Amino acid sequence: MSVASREAPVRARGRTLVEVRAPIVRRVCRRVAAGETIEAICRDPLMPLRQDLHDWLAEEPEFAAMVKAARGRSGRE
Repeated sequence: MSVASREAPVRARGRTLVEVRAPIVRRVCRRVAAGETIEAICRDPLMPLRQDLHDWLAEEPEFAAMVKAARGRSGRE
């Protein structure tokens, strides 16, 4: 990945990261709501690496809010 592309906003053809990666975002949120931690979810080889997921949470407030809401539904904060 070039430096220029890393500095560009996280968007693909006008869509946010959450929209582009919607299936993964939904799976992460479902699993968090079921009580799993991000670390446990990221041990699954079909899920993103832990650092990637933490980067997404830092870069995308919408995704961070979705995960926070899922944690609330799980009964843990």
